[in-house]
Amino acid sequence: MTIDQLRANIEDQPTNTQLRLQLARALLSGHAEQLREAVSHLQQASRNPQLREEALQLSKQALSKLGIDDDDGNAPPPAPIPTKR
Repeated sequence: MTIDQLRANIEDQPTNTQLRLQLARALLSGHAEQLREAVSHLQQASRNPQLREEALQLSKQALSKLGIDDDDGNAPPPAPIPTKR
């Protein structure tokens, strides 16, 4: 199936995690925008216990391609949100 066909199928079946995993696989070879889309679909696919491990591995690959790599778990904490006084 093409990326466009997979996207159309997901529109018809938005809760189908297997389709989301297939689309994410197809998007992994794309540019940054497609990689971000892949991560989004992989997050949803990871909700399915049967797909979780593969979805997490593919998500890690996509994030690495985007330059977001935290293998050691020592990423700096997010900046504090300023509060209004």
